[in-house]
Amino acid sequence: MIPLRFGVLAGEVVHHLRSCLDHIVWHFSDDASRAKPRSIEFPIFEVKPSNKKEIETYERKVKGISNANVLRMIEESQPYRAGSDIADHRLLIIHNMDIIDKHRELTIVDSSVNISFPVDIPELGEKIRLYHEGKLSPAEDVALSRAIKDYGKASPGVAFRQFGKWKVYRTF
Repeated sequence: MIPLRFGVLAGEVVHHLRSCLDHIVWHFSDDASRAKPRSIEFPIFEVKPSNKKEIETYERKVKGISNANVLRMIEESQPYRAGSDIADHRLLIIHNMDIIDKHRELTIVDSSVNISFPVDIPELGEKIRLYHEGKLSPAEDVALSRAIKDYGKASPGVAFRQFGKWKVYRTF
């Protein structure tokens, strides 16, 4: 049940991040544009608008903005300007995750715990490696569990099905 709850909460966070971008456009839009709130949106384009329909869509989203600095900021922040790093463009990730959450769900594919130890106990790292390889005796397994409890620092890790260019992302 926790992964489902986390997926719902993560979707809310992503949606609020995306909404913040729309609020920027709303703030700088004129009153006539605000009368049609469905047309106000922060444009996020993976590919530079080139045909008439794409250009009209982009222009409709920022139509009510007259401040040249704001229009330039929006244009300069477009993912298509990122070149080969486009898959990791933060606005595109937020935009795509919001669409996925809105129409399907943010699917968590992995939850894990990253455990770290003080540097003055290096033998624990070796024991953990042996544990993962299935080469730890039952007695050593108990000792490792106790050491993790006493000295380890656990940090939760979560991964989504797709995040930027990473198809599966793991924290461990």
